[in-house]
Amino acid sequence: MFKGRIRVDELRKALAICLAINNDHKIIISKECWKTARPDTSNACMASVVLNRSLFETYHLDEDELSIGLDLKKIFPIFPTGKTEAFVDIKFEDNKIELVFEKYKYSLRAISINYVGGDTIKLNNAIEKIITGNTCKFKMDIKTLKESLNMIKKINETPAMCVIFENKNHTLKLLYSENAGDSLELTQTTECEGDDAVATYGGDYLIPLVKELSEYDSLMNCSFGNGRPIYWELHTDGLDIKIVIAPRIPPKND
Repeated sequence: MFKGRIRVDELRKALAICLAINNDHKIIISKECWKTARPDTSNACMASVVLNRSLFETYHLDEDELSIGLDLKKIFPIFPTGKTEAFVDIKFEDNKIELVFEKYKYSLRAISINYVGGDTIKLNNAIEKIITGNTCKFKMDIKTLKESLNMIKKINETPAMCVIFENKNHTLKLLYSENAGDSLELTQTTECEGDDAVATYGGDYLIPLVKELSEYDSLMNCSFGNGRPIYWELHTDGLDIKIVIAPRIPPKND
């Protein structure tokens, strides 16, 4: 059995990132943290989210480790909207989930973890292997990236983001383009280092994830390489997030 208490905002923001990847998640609860790692349905994107014990006001686990399956599509809508200082009390016992908010209690059955794809340990190892080949590293302001994606979305509903790093100028360029004559360029010069690189990523993955990540007022550590996956890493007090997005493969010319 697990029982704990956490601020509604903290849990809602973390679950929103998980939901942007996939509806169903296996949460592994240990004495130190909650953790989950999950790919999206196309295996083009994966995320690892860890909520450390320090985020919780109270935290009690009877056994050494507990795994539970959550259908976030069912759970997420019951969270209060807007910022709040309120807490939610959580109880997992006998495959049952209980969330007690200030004005109501929500109970449902957990989903079978056998139906939730993705092995947390293997996925985290895969993320570590992927990023070892990334030769360009930089820091990105999440809110600036969100504003840029929102601007280009008005032109193209699912924009691609072409990331270009020029080592000679230590400049990172984010190029959004529907065609050669219609583009928006944002130049970022914050702590860029590495080799020249170019890669393109789909807006259908970028936009929902950046929307949820922008809830955190922080810089992301990022890396990529020529035609390689882009890696985002965000650390705040009590929360660790790692995201990998595969590059978009350009269509072959007939």
